[in-house]
Amino acid sequence: MMYGDQDPVHFEGVLDQVRRVLQEATCGEIQGLLEKMVEAHVFSNHYYQTLSKEACLWDQDPGEPLRAHTEDMARRLALALWQKWDVSQGILCGVLDQEPFSFHSEATCKFFPDLGDWETPYDLPDDFISEALSLVDVENLISESSTIFDVDGDDGQDTLVNPIHPDISDDFDDFLSHGTVNLSWLFSERGPEEQRETDVSSSDRKRRRPKQKKTDGSPPLKRRKKKKQDILSKDTVQDTGSPTNVLSSVVAISPTPGVVQVSPTGTIVHFPVGSIPCYNTAALLPPSEGQAFHIIPAFSATQPVVKCSVVPGGPAYMLVPASPVSPITQIVPLSPAVGAVASPDTPPCLDFTLMSSTSVNRELMPSEPPDIPPIENVATPVPNIPKCVEDYIEEAKSLIAQSCQHMEKDMRMESHYIDVRLVQRTILMKSGKNANKCLEKELVILSDVERRKATLSRSQMFEDAQMNRKQVIALLGKSGTGKSTLIRHLCLDWASGSLPRFHFVFSINCRTLDMTCSRYSLKSLLFHLPTSVPCQDSEAVFKHVLAAPKNVLIIFDSFDDFKDHEGILHSPATCNTEGNYSIRQLFSGLFQKHLLPGCMILIATRPKGALNQLLRKVDSILELCDFSAAEIELYTSKYFKDHLQGARALSKLKQQRFIFSLCSNPLLCRSACFLLDHLDSAGYVLPSTLTGLCQEVLSQCLQLTLQKLADKKQDISRLCCLAWERLKAHSSLLTDEQLSSEKLRDFGLLSDILTAHAAGTARAKNEVSYSFSHLLGQNFLSALHVVLSKDVSEKALVAQTMQPQKRKKPHGEWLDTMQQFTVGLLYQKGELLDSSFISPTADIEVKRSAVESHVYSLKPAEMAPARLLELCHSVYESQTKKLSKHLAKNLPSALSLCGTQLTPQDAYVLWDLLQHAEELRKSFFLDLQDTGIPISSLKDLVGLACVRSFRAAILDTVGLWEELHNCEEEELLKSAVDKFTIQPFKATQEGHINSLVMLIHIHRNRKLPSSDSVPLEQDIPAVKELEKLDFELGPSNGPLVFPKLAGVLPALENLKSLDLENNKIGDSGVEILAGALFALSSLKRLNLSQNTIGDKGMVKLAPALPALHSLQCLSLYNNQIADNGAEKLASVLPEIKSLLDLDVGFNNLTDTGAVKLSQSLKSCPWMKTLGMWNQCIPFGIFKHLHQQDSRIKQP
Repeated sequence: MMYGDQDPVHFEGVLDQVRRVLQEATCGEIQGLLEKMVEAHVFSNHYYQTLSKEACLWDQDPGEPLRAHTEDMARRLALALWQKWDVSQGILCGVLDQEPFSFHSEATCKFFPDLGDWETPYDLPDDFISEALSLVDVENLISESSTIFDVDGDDGQDTLVNPIHPDISDDFDDFLSHGTVNLSWLFSERGPEEQRETDVSSSDRKRRRPKQKKTDGSPPLKRRKKKKQDILSKDTVQDTGSPTNVLSSVVAISPTPGVVQVSPTGTIVHFPVGSIPCYNTAALLPPSEGQAFHIIPAFSATQPVVKCSVVPGGPAYMLVPASPVSPITQIVPLSPAVGAVASPDTPPCLDFTLMSSTSVNRELMPSEPPDIPPIENVATPVPNIPKCVEDYIEEAKSLIAQSCQHMEKDMRMESHYIDVRLVQRTILMKSGKNANKCLEKELVILSDVERRKATLSRSQMFEDAQMNRKQVIALLGKSGTGKSTLIRHLCLDWASGSLPRFHFVFSINCRTLDMTCSRYSLKSLLFHLPTSVPCQDSEAVFKHVLAAPKNVLIIFDSFDDFKDHEGILHSPATCNTEGNYSIRQLFSGLFQKHLLPGCMILIATRPKGALNQLLRKVDSILELCDFSAAEIELYTSKYFKDHLQGARALSKLKQQRFIFSLCSNPLLCRSACFLLDHLDSAGYVLPSTLTGLCQEVLSQCLQLTLQKLADKKQDISRLCCLAWERLKAHSSLLTDEQLSSEKLRDFGLLSDILTAHAAGTARAKNEVSYSFSHLLGQNFLSALHVVLSKDVSEKALVAQTMQPQKRKKPHGEWLDTMQQFTVGLLYQKGELLDSSFISPTADIEVKRSAVESHVYSLKPAEMAPARLLELCHSVYESQTKKLSKHLAKNLPSALSLCGTQLTPQDAYVLWDLLQHAEELRKSFFLDLQDTGIPISSLKDLVGLACVRSFRAAILDTVGLWEELHNCEEEELLKSAVDKFTIQPFKATQEGHINSLVMLIHIHRNRKLPSSDSVPLEQDIPAVKELEKLDFELGPSNGPLVFPKLAGVLPALENLKSLDLENNKIGDSGVEILAGALFALSSLKRLNLSQNTIGDKGMVKLAPALPALHSLQCLSLYNNQIADNGAEKLASVLPEIKSLLDLDVGFNNLTDTGAVKLSQSLKSCPWMKTLGMWNQCIPFGIFKHLHQQDSRIKQP
């Protein structure tokens, strides 16, 4: 593989480095290496998980060395790295703690002369093999191969031992002479004579080879004696690496006369030996009476397996038997030929777990990736479905079709369901020794434009899984977004035949599981739960499930109620048939694919819920989107059967902008429609807060329930108390004992506050458990309790709802709305609920005063973005100008919400608060980078007069400009362009650089991407005013993406600080940078530390430095600059009149280079410091230089 002027990268060199990593690195370091490879797109996430599982990385402590690895694993990993060596080199060197290495492979042994000069790996001369083998003196090869002789025979004769049979010399001579050989006996357990002499004792099984005389009159062959401890026994060979493990061959010599196979990159190529003509593909296969053997490179090990001295210093080769194959299959090696150099058109790294001997097309050239069909289409034996199993499937489909028809009461799936979008999400791949110890993994926040591009439909949920038989999908969604509804619709799809890939779908509600029982089996989990479909012959159906696991879909709904998730991956169930497991062990076995390997698992949970710590181990992360404005209108039209009533309801929704933004949550949208349906009067106005909405919905539900009962009074204070107790325990589940009153239980069920679930085990199926219907309702009931009950003091109220809790474990979303409801109820005007339902026992005024005092004591400028946003919501719920103005007054002028995902209701609350700031004549800089704010909400915030500037995702900002341009809102467009800034710009992903390139293109052309004719009236001030740019893509992606950045640097004429530290751009990158520095006349600080810059790069960079008239600080710390580079830098140093600080410490320069720099420093009286210490400079000389000029910094 060639990269610019670099040396070719040979596969065997990469393989040696990978072996070293697997032998020396810890599990944590190897895990970090694999995660960085996924982040750099060297291989897929599925391939990463396959390698991690094969190496048992997840079962070992991160600080331990890898206990076991196979040669096959090393070769497969090395092939992926070799194919993308430009990306992989820096990552691998980081693990090895060394500088990037180069491979100087000479002619790869005389077996393969001039291999590097071939135009392609297949451009082989006709006389290649015969000429190559003629160079080998077989007798000398055998005589000098000390590892294949036993010199301690009883008669003193040299004796050949395995792995190369004693009779190989004669047959090899035949092969050289005639081009034919039959070695069908070569790798059998006994040689030809031993097969005839079956009664020979084990002590006489070594055959002594008599000395042979040369027929040409030359003296007999003299064999060098070796000590017994140098002899490599058969057992040693097998322990070091079996033939199966070193199957990645480069040459295979078939027993078929004259045919030799070469497999440099995974494709069989055949050519003649001598005058033997080429054979077709069928001729390459070994005949039934013989077995092929391979000439392979002996892999590097602590003790070499075979030492061949044919070419001193070159690669060694050995003969091993080919892996047993069927008469119609030839296994293609995974590794390239020794000395193979990837062609420039080497395809992207494939998922090597899919490469098998049965699916590789031998006719493909190496530059063309094999056309591997999805596993779904691979012909695999599927057991015939018995009649009893077919009956069960039909019965299950029929029952599911009936039970899943309804979303809620009187709301059918076919009439009310909105097919919401799904978004593919990713997590931040953290590497390093402590990566596995981080429980919470952060989801990458997508911009609004990126979210639209990553959108999937329900029918696409399982498409990615067609390439994988083992797939775990996490379905994320906030409370009320409709995860359970989507799961019911998936079950309906299966029942109607829309999911033909699955024969079985098992939907398990985690609320119904008994976590205390340890007598479950996989069979009872699937067939014997109270909610399971009845099965007459569960044993036969279960056997079929085990026989075809890839046709099985298992769904875990309400996973946040899975209360036994601590240490969930420990002690997994490993047997499909045993029955003494807990639910946690069964889930762990399914999740880690110990049970039913190949089945599909779908887990529905909240984004910050119980599954968060396991997100990095799943194959796909999907998030359920909120309703868009169009979907809110569609849902409203479906909810109301009367079109006129629906139109009135939609009009009232839009009048209350905050309530309309809340309707992006499907549960709250249904709640708003419920109120408008039952309070449909001309003068009715929806409440303006979330607290008011939930209060009216609860009051209306209670009133409707009382109308159905004879008793017109029901105290719900006990339900409110239970809601608070269970919320503190992060649970929504209740039992009959906790409810204590049958009347209260029935009232809760009738009013939809509670939901009943069939619970128990196979031995006790009549048990029923209960839960609060929705987390939002449980939070509201809890807030009623802490506000109205005297059991909760004002101090306890502030401590438990208003102050951040010091939690060892994340609480997810259990308490997310508790603070808002508490403040909203304390400031609610009028009676909170009718006295027939609950009566206050506490002094609300005292609690309100305590909360108000707490709000006044807070310092918003010091709060984290998430906490500040929560406080803004609470103040909005109070609907008091006093608190709103106080908060607006104390907001920092640079208001940053960076890293916190903003919903439409979040953006509205912020917009409302900033309006109060306008009255105070305050102005703000809004940092909305990495918030995912919708473009419509961004438009509202940018239009505020108090917002003097803002920073947001470039893609979203350009989308806003296009929307304003299309709507002909030219004044707001001009304001949005003027206010936009990207200062400071930090690039951590390739997409950030792509966005910057697009913005600069708009700046240069004065034209938006969607506008072909009408130009912008002005330049983009954000480009001209950018002063600080940090390029932080790291050693993996940095070298690849940097040329894009360098191409647009000249447009950043006011740039003052450019930080390129630790991106490994190398000499080639510095050469590109040197061509762009002429335009950066304002640059004051340039950081090029840790970029593997050598003398070659310094020769290109140094002449460009004097053009930087404002440069004050230059850092070249920890590169590879030697004396030549230091001398070049010293020659231009007097020309950089503005330079104050120069750091070239920890490079490779010696005292020669140090003296050159110190001499040049004398000509630069304006400079303040020079750092150049490294271990190559003798300390005495460095001390002397410091004494001569104190500006030279001491180490």
